[in-house]
Amino acid sequence: MKRRKLVSALVASVLGVLGIFSEAMEAQEAETTQWLSGNDAFPRRCVSMDGRCVEYTKLAASSDLQTGGAQPLLFLRTICIPSSVEVLGAGCFELCESLAFVAFEAGSRLTTIEKNAFQGCSSLRTICIPSSVEILREGCFKSCRSLVVVTFEAGSQVAAIGEHAFQGCSSLRTICIPSSVETFNRECFESCGLAFLTFEGSSQLTDIGAYALHMCPLRAVRIPSSVKTLGAGCLGGCTSLADVSFENGSQLEVIGDEAFSCTGPLGCLYLPSTVRYWGPLAFDGSGVEEIRIGGEPADPVSGIYAGTGIPRNVEIPSTVTELPASCFANCLSLTIVTFEPGSHLTSLPESVFSGSALRFICIPASVQGIEKESFAYCASLSTVTFETGSRLTIIEKEAFLGCSILLTTCIPASVTKIGAWCFKDCKSLSRVTFEMGSQLREIGREALDGSPKARILLPKGKELSARESWQGWKSKSPSAP
Repeated sequence: MKRRKLVSALVASVLGVLGIFSEAMEAQEAETTQWLSGNDAFPRRCVSMDGRCVEYTKLAASSDLQTGGAQPLLFLRTICIPSSVEVLGAGCFELCESLAFVAFEAGSRLTTIEKNAFQGCSSLRTICIPSSVEILREGCFKSCRSLVVVTFEAGSQVAAIGEHAFQGCSSLRTICIPSSVETFNRECFESCGLAFLTFEGSSQLTDIGAYALHMCPLRAVRIPSSVKTLGAGCLGGCTSLADVSFENGSQLEVIGDEAFSCTGPLGCLYLPSTVRYWGPLAFDGSGVEEIRIGGEPADPVSGIYAGTGIPRNVEIPSTVTELPASCFANCLSLTIVTFEPGSHLTSLPESVFSGSALRFICIPASVQGIEKESFAYCASLSTVTFETGSRLTIIEKEAFLGCSILLTTCIPASVTKIGAWCFKDCKSLSRVTFEMGSQLREIGREALDGSPKARILLPKGKELSARESWQGWKSKSPSAP
């Protein structure tokens, strides 16, 4: 009996405490509601740093509100922002976990939503950004986990979406970006639930920043023609991504490091010919199996394809006249490079394929020069051929240095110079022949040094003069038959 009375007393005590706490919470919520609804209350008036009530056009930062004696907004569930407000201050609704609905009065003059303004509002489900807004600052809607719908009023003037602006909005499935937006800043949609991303017509977007769409479950995306830069990792980790396309007239120039890393089954990716650079590991671990670059050529920049993340197959369009130095250097997955018939490529620049996994290549007739180290240390390269009618005149020094499984090659008749150490350390090279009518005049020093099996087959009438200038080859090569 005593135990039962003790338990009853304990339960009554707990219920009493809970009742007091509940009444306190209700009183706090009522006070907050009254504070919001008064004629001179927030948000039409705001408590300033010195405690005075003033008319305002800026919703102050949460720290200002706290300092001025304003009540915390912990119980705020809905709010309508007056049309007079021009700026939502940094963190003004940050961590208002009960806030589920935000509306803006008609004719809103709001221009800026500042840093972390709605960060952590985990109950917020929808937001319509007024057309007057020009800037969404860093983290303004970050970690709004229940946010399902984000829309922009017709005639939107938003020019930039700030860093982390919608990062972690895991319930956000789709969004249409206004044509006014020029920049996606770093990580602006990272780890969102985005499956569908669309852009209004006549988009002015020029930059998609680093990791902007990283780890989103995107299925397809069509990049506006105005985009010039895809930042590092911008589509990385989008494992459901099966289709990437580019609008006609694309101005894309730069694809950053790891931009497509660990994406879905993209298969063949058609890139605009305006692409001038892509960074190391741009396609590392991606579902891209082949890249094709089409249309008019762009001015090349060093390093266009450098890195290990290149796909296995690349086709160079016939319209391309130049490739940048080192553009396929150290591409360890690149095994096949082909040239579209009628190629206009004029040279293979320095280190263009050096260190790659290239197995064979047919050099277009249009190529007039093979520069220094173009194929150096291509350890998988076994066959090099030249298209009929080759206009090649110069093979520079160390062009095929260290191509350890290269077996044979036939030098076009148009070649006049072979540089020093050109075939050095080609340990499997057994035969070098020259076409009839060879114009060969100069062979650099030790061109076959470290290639003990190599046999030289020179055209009739060229044997003596060419042998005399062969220098390093002379003592290492058997006599031509």
